[in-house]
Amino acid sequence: MGLKINQYKKNGKKEGLWKIYWENGKLFIIGRYKNGERVGVWKEYWMNGKLFLRGGYKNGKDGVWKEYDNKGKLWRIGKFKNGEGVGVVKIL
Repeated sequence: MGLKINQYKKNGKKEGLWKIYWENGKLFIIGRYKNGERVGVWKEYWMNGKLFLRGGYKNGKDGVWKEYDNKGKLWRIGKFKNGEGVGVVKIL
């Protein structure tokens, strides 16, 4: 995959800001861990640097998750609560 940096473990659990980069040096994934669990907003990017996915974590996936095509156009929206999909996935 790519080069991983800014990865920390505390008591054997993932902690803090984590960033993973594509081999071309562009950011692939950015997000935070707290006590081994994903928290807050996480983002994933296409290899060309455009946003691919944006969503949040709180007891698993939570809130609105958005996916974009490789040109940056929003194409799918889904909602999650406690890690489970709720409602209808909208494809634009």
